[in-house]
Amino acid sequence: MITVIEPTVKVDILLATYNGGRFLAEQLASIERQTFSEWRLIARDDGSTDNTILILEEFRERYPDKILLIEDEEDNLGPSQNFERLLAYSDAPYFFFCDQDDVWIDNKVAVMLDLIISAEAEENSDRAIFAHSDLTIVDSELKVIAPSMWQYQYMEPSRCEWNHLVVQNVVTGCAAMGNASLRRKIVPFPKEIIMHDWWIALVASVIGRIVWTKECTVMYRQHSKNDTGAKHWSLIHVFATIVRILRSPSLRKIVRSYQAQAEALHKRYASCISPVDREGLSAFASFESRSYFYRFVIVLRYRIFKTGFLRNLALLLRI
Repeated sequence: MITVIEPTVKVDILLATYNGGRFLAEQLASIERQTFSEWRLIARDDGSTDNTILILEEFRERYPDKILLIEDEEDNLGPSQNFERLLAYSDAPYFFFCDQDDVWIDNKVAVMLDLIISAEAEENSDRAIFAHSDLTIVDSELKVIAPSMWQYQYMEPSRCEWNHLVVQNVVTGCAAMGNASLRRKIVPFPKEIIMHDWWIALVASVIGRIVWTKECTVMYRQHSKNDTGAKHWSLIHVFATIVRILRSPSLRKIVRSYQAQAEALHKRYASCISPVDREGLSAFASFESRSYFYRFVIVLRYRIFKTGFLRNLALLLRI
């Protein structure tokens, strides 16, 4: 179904920067080229020491009515807290997360708006919606490494229920957007979150809805300095991961971080979810004090699985 997007619809693009001068101008140019023009860019720098702020200020000079630069006294908050700070300034019906080193496809905003507005129409209510798309992985010179991140990493966007998301995030923040209802419910971020996009996906899975499109709307730049990289899910990567797990002094360190995030989710939203889901989320969050047999049973009972046999083998080794 094609949704007609009214010209009065506004979106906030939340741009978090930190020493991004090398690639930032290309990202800003891709925002300029968007076929949907009713956007506002809200940017906050996290203490850059390169020319990032100069590039942002030059962009603001060209679009003084469309750019809001947040200036405060705090530096080095990290990506998640930087985006949390940006969310506090957003008041549009929809918001996008934006990384400094990617390039947006020209119709990204239009495609994602169509997706989320269609989902809202189906819900016929003020339900929290989180929408995301596939990405094209490129190198520092924008040469294609993989046409689909989902295929490259063997990710399944349909696995977006809480019992999958507690152990594997399938939403990439720079390809995601949310509506105002979601924005009101995700903040403040608990200190236990692993990453902002993961936390928001979890919240949406228990109180709202996650929708997606297979269309690639972002050129995701893979380079040595980006905060998280796209790892190719090959047999070599799987073998190296399992060896690393077995040699680790703390096999369950990663699962502990999963548990802490799940516990934060349970504490805040337990009253909003079904008794069965509440029970499963609580059981997973309390893994640390339980026997391996109990943890194994809970994983099976509530189908707390990742995508693919080998990922789940690694998970069972960790618990």
